[in-house]
Amino acid sequence: MAKRAIRPEDMFLFLSDGATPDVWQPVMCLTQNAVNIAVADINSNTLCGSGSTPGQVTIEVPFQGEGFVDLDVPGVSISELQAIAISREVKRWKISPVEPKENDEIHTFEGYLSQADKSMQVDNPVTFTCNIKVDTTTYDAQPFNETT
Repeated sequence: MAKRAIRPEDMFLFLSDGATPDVWQPVMCLTQNAVNIAVADINSNTLCGSGSTPGQVTIEVPFQGEGFVDLDVPGVSISELQAIAISREVKRWKISPVEPKENDEIHTFEGYLSQADKSMQVDNPVTFTCNIKVDTTTYDAQPFNETT
């Protein structure tokens, strides 16, 4: 079976409009995104010995980008992201290629924006840094299957 590398420029972050089924809008215009999964260690030291067991799982999705205004291209801007952060709403998100191919990774989850910073410096583009705190019970990562 031939292998195909996952290219970072193919993986986009999308925000659902809340409709059923989801209508996805891309977050504009990303330079970086990630999925960070951490499992806390619960350490135990007794006279019988020491040990470690897995604790709480946390998932965060940090992302960065450049701010753009383009009325011809639908997408979610940093201003909209900041409004979502202020509202403290839990939203439905997806990380996937725009047009997934067989076996491409599709990550779906719900979470709230815990950070939505915008930076404006002279002689530089407007940039933003955001972070999504993911509800771990909603996180799903599956390969895309064209038959389903």
